[in-house]
Amino acid sequence: MVPMCARFSERAARSRIPAVRTRTTTSARRLVELPTHSPTKHQTPKVSLQHRTWFWIRTSVTIGFLMLLVWKIPRDQISDVTVEWSESSLAWLLGSLGFMFVAFVLAAMRWKVTLETMGVHRSTSSLLRHTLAGQFVGNVLPTTIGGDALRVHRLGKEIDHTPHSFASVVLERLSGWAVLPLITLIAFVINPGLLRLDSASRLAAIIAFVSLIALTGLLALSTSESASARFGAHSEGWKRFLSATQLGLTALRKAPRLAVKVLLIGMAYQLAVLSSTLLAAKSLSIQLSPTAVLAFIPIVLIAQVLPLSIAGFGLREGALVLFLRPVGVSAAEAVLLGFLLYTITFLVSLLGAPSFAKGARKTADEREA
Repeated sequence: MVPMCARFSERAARSRIPAVRTRTTTSARRLVELPTHSPTKHQTPKVSLQHRTWFWIRTSVTIGFLMLLVWKIPRDQISDVTVEWSESSLAWLLGSLGFMFVAFVLAAMRWKVTLETMGVHRSTSSLLRHTLAGQFVGNVLPTTIGGDALRVHRLGKEIDHTPHSFASVVLERLSGWAVLPLITLIAFVINPGLLRLDSASRLAAIIAFVSLIALTGLLALSTSESASARFGAHSEGWKRFLSATQLGLTALRKAPRLAVKVLLIGMAYQLAVLSSTLLAAKSLSIQLSPTAVLAFIPIVLIAQVLPLSIAGFGLREGALVLFLRPVGVSAAEAVLLGFLLYTITFLVSLLGAPSFAKGARKTADEREA
């Protein structure tokens, strides 16, 4: 997650947004003082080459992961996988789509409350449009611009304050990072028998603990005075990410009730995503218990956001094969479920296509003007 946020922070640092003078904290002032210089002719090819190189690396990793999965799946499992669409399976599929849409609405609500901790008030409907547009970009155009970068850019223009826009998206993502490992650990407490199934199930518990420890370390680093002193006005990458985190945490500490609300909505969001996953599995006649979904799917969600493949392809399917095997799901079924989950997310994200197209036309008109 951190590398993804760091990448769109670099894009924000290269934007032509003038400095905004506001009364705010030291972290906010450092974020506000964004570079105003335009990239030179010599800089542009370097950035373009960097983007193209990263694109081909991610493409190669994606193809490599998928080819490895196909090679590892026994041929008899592939022939045994049959999807029989009936009224009940279609009902499960529609239910999965419905829960995914509810998840996006909850994501917009979480973003709204996060902004309110900073004194910024936006309607849920406007933030939902940005959320769906960002999700659409992440699923359809993953190599052009990140969905989070799109949200930062558009909200920053609306409120005329890119630092608060950036910090709100960073905090929203971090709240998900905090909730997912907790869900996994709670599921193991509810059903401790899952830990005794296979080494992969114990790996899930280890990843959950490591994720929480990493998050704690990140929060400690972002609030450290010594680290804060090194965040320059024109810092980029992880330094700007930590500065944004510090700005957001400062706002959360001043509004503890809203901070709790952010976490609760974040929990509801993740449960909606997990419900969508459970119903998608039922539509494929894959038998998964609710506790198995709660224990293993959060780890899959953590794995698929790693910036190593395009739209999580390969990583998501590989994680599903690894963690669902102990509960009796074949490799072929796990890969099929991964493709279906992407398709469901893609179909719901199509609702953001008009918003993305409208914003793209507006940006083009501004450039021409």
